[in-house]
Amino acid sequence: MKKSINIILTIIFAFILLGCSSKEVSPYTNLNSIELPTKNYPTSTNKNSVLSFATINPVLKINLNVSQDVYNSLSKRLKDDVNKLSCRIPIEIKKILISKGISVSDNYWSRNDMTFSQKRDTSILFYPIIKIDIDQNTLDTIEVEDRIEKKIETKGKIQINARVELIALEPLSGEKIWIKSLPLKREKLEKDISYKGTLKRSLNVFTVDTKAKDIAQNIDNLIIEIYTKILEGVDKFVDYDEFILLNKDIDKIKKIKRY
Repeated sequence: MKKSINIILTIIFAFILLGCSSKEVSPYTNLNSIELPTKNYPTSTNKNSVLSFATINPVLKINLNVSQDVYNSLSKRLKDDVNKLSCRIPIEIKKILISKGISVSDNYWSRNDMTFSQKRDTSILFYPIIKIDIDQNTLDTIEVEDRIEKKIETKGKIQINARVELIALEPLSGEKIWIKSLPLKREKLEKDISYKGTLKRSLNVFTVDTKAKDIAQNIDNLIIEIYTKILEGVDKFVDYDEFILLNKDIDKIKKIKRY
């Protein structure tokens, strides 16, 4: 029986779970923790900018619709990846925006965590939205139970779909004023799964053989590509002059809206 789990993460979950530590160790056996690259950007020639951005943590929605054994073998690794993604993205986005001459006031958990004055004094609220669907098409699952442990053999396919967008909001009204979709090479993945495992009831730990590593590694690669694509997208598509023009419209919105 599949276990359908909707993990709606605004990244707060990931922070509470692990925290932003440079000494994180991957909880998944035989896989090193993912490495997210960093980059320095040139100093902007735009001085005295009227643009003031704020960022919020990436809005990440993960739908993990898989059998219990696959969930147990992948969930910790996925949470570890998500934590690293959530910790690093706001820092790198801020570096890119500043390099374009845009001031960045702060990073918030979400728009709802901003006060009225913080929203009023901010030109644009900027963040990425990440959606990942992981679905299992199980062709054959055999379960053998006794009082101590449950042995499971799983065969089938894992399908992974992902979508990434960059969003700019008018902070007070929450109206979207700019959106950019970022296509991924790994937008749709399909991997075969075939492994055996044992769920030890006393420890509630599911162990899998090395064939399960391939699935986790592909999810790692997807996370790295999402991270890279977001930073490339911010660098390529956030145009200083365009947002200066958008800021004029934002000023109009703030004048006609009553809050």
